[in-house]
Amino acid sequence: MILREHAAIRTTDADDAGVLYAIYRSGLPRFSLLDTRREPILPTRLEIQEMLSGQELNKNLFYAVEDREGLLRGFFVLRGMNQESGYCEITMMLEDEADFDTPLAGEALEYVVERSFVQMRLRKVLSHVLCREAGARRMLEQHGFEPLGAQREAVYAQGRWHDIHAYARYNPAR
Repeated sequence: MILREHAAIRTTDADDAGVLYAIYRSGLPRFSLLDTRREPILPTRLEIQEMLSGQELNKNLFYAVEDREGLLRGFFVLRGMNQESGYCEITMMLEDEADFDTPLAGEALEYVVERSFVQMRLRKVLSHVLCREAGARRMLEQHGFEPLGAQREAVYAQGRWHDIHAYARYNPAR
């Protein structure tokens, strides 16, 4: 467990399934809840438990974020890692979207960025958010992510089209 001033960051386990299930069932469209075809998915609680406890999950890349009182607030995931090309994508899932405007989320983001640059020696990290995820966009920009542009009307969810905004942060040491 990594302790910061406002957050505790640890690898996930099967007991975290309830919070992840609640995030999927929140009904809010979020980029982090899209599959590789950019379509919303709704796994069952059992499927989430199996994923979090399964061997196919690289637990070193799926982090649970707790507040200092031990309450699980959400998850940060490094996915799509490409060592050869030197990048990965950071996906963020917080149960309460207001948490994106708190130091807790910023500390978790800085941890996964640091892990990507220092331990994995990647050149850049990417992140994508939907247009409605204003808190996540603000947090990315406050932590040195540069906007790369938007894909207009790229995701259809809850009866309307949503834009996807892309961000990148580059390793200053490379």
